[in-house]
Amino acid sequence: MDKKYWILGGAVLVLIILGTLLLLSNRGTPEASELTLLTYNEDEKNLTDYITAFEAKNNVKINFVKVDPQNYELESLNRLSTSKVDIWGIPNSWMPKQHDKLTPAGVKLSNDNVDNSTYYNSLYPKIVLQENIINNNIYGLPVSLDTLVLFVNNNVRPQNQDLTLEEEEVLSTEVKNWDELVTKSQLLTEKSGSNISQSGVALGTEDVTNASDILTVLMMQYGTQMTNKEKTQATFHTALNVFGGSNYPGAAALDFYTSFGKSNNPNYSFSKNLGDPLQAFSDNKIAYYIDYSAKESDILRLNPDISYAIKALPQIKATKNPVNFASYETFTVPNSSKNQTLAWQFLAGLTQKNNLKTYLETSKNHPALTELQDTSEIVDQSIQTAQSWYNPEPTQVTKIFQDAISQVVTGQKAQTVLDGAAVQVTSLLGKIGN
Repeated sequence: MDKKYWILGGAVLVLIILGTLLLLSNRGTPEASELTLLTYNEDEKNLTDYITAFEAKNNVKINFVKVDPQNYELESLNRLSTSKVDIWGIPNSWMPKQHDKLTPAGVKLSNDNVDNSTYYNSLYPKIVLQENIINNNIYGLPVSLDTLVLFVNNNVRPQNQDLTLEEEEVLSTEVKNWDELVTKSQLLTEKSGSNISQSGVALGTEDVTNASDILTVLMMQYGTQMTNKEKTQATFHTALNVFGGSNYPGAAALDFYTSFGKSNNPNYSFSKNLGDPLQAFSDNKIAYYIDYSAKESDILRLNPDISYAIKALPQIKATKNPVNFASYETFTVPNSSKNQTLAWQFLAGLTQKNNLKTYLETSKNHPALTELQDTSEIVDQSIQTAQSWYNPEPTQVTKIFQDAISQVVTGQKAQTVLDGAAVQVTSLLGKIGN
């Protein structure tokens, strides 16, 4: 055969082999045509500008899916099983239980020449670092934060009683600690026996909004160590006080909280006959109400004419260790996603300062980035002292703490109740990987 045909045939064979190898290579790293972002808390309008720019730059479609928070855990886990969730927004309290379903950051988060760990530590406050870094790996990037605050209803005043000048002065000052709140609540609560017509503060029972979170932050303010260092046992029932000494701070916190729900206690200020605390506060039936600051919009929706103020969560009197409590959505990438790199690139870009400024202008939320926080603002200030604990199963632990509150209100001893609650939480800790 003519030599030139051998050369031509060999060239064709080489091209076929190269083409086959290229095709196989492309199959191994498919180009993502879309990413699915799943959330329970975020609104698409808040991210529209960033999503539009990211789609154009990366030739990708972002599917934004928002699920009812009441059904979120079950529905989101079902969606994860289909490998069709690329960005998963989860409550910060879920991280201990769910981090085994996540893949850590696998892309460079900063545009500057700095490693991810250094950059992340400079980006966020302590609470975010504690909750989103596990075994030196970064698992979540939040864009906004919220904390428990004290809503003050300026319309609620004592009824049918002449106040002394001293009492008037007490009511005119800002609440800074729990002792001051107790004094004001006793002046403002209107009750006859167990019936309450006006509440000084919505505390004391298991059906108070965020009862479990409020009890938890009280425990930590009192110095309770929630688990052992290995995170294998609940210790909130022990005598250990992380601020010094040993005085069973968990039981003391539970006793204090439930004092507002016991009709035979001077602190008694709230009962179920007042109905939903948020609605009752909006109806000018409650003077002080503890909730996350985001509930401000609901209060104004229920009563546009209400006169109110937002103050910091009370602390233990004269404490040197203020403790606050945060709640936020952190964005993660499931290890079931087929587009993990692009998903992390989306999150890395979203948390760049300029993009977050645009997000904050639209959402009016409180910034997650330390650099963007205003420490004169209540929530931004509170986040600096926010603490968390290794909660193994938020839904079940909430029920355990609610049951503990109910048992103490109906007459059981706080220490005995906490001993039983600790056994249940220890069992839950044993079911997850630390």
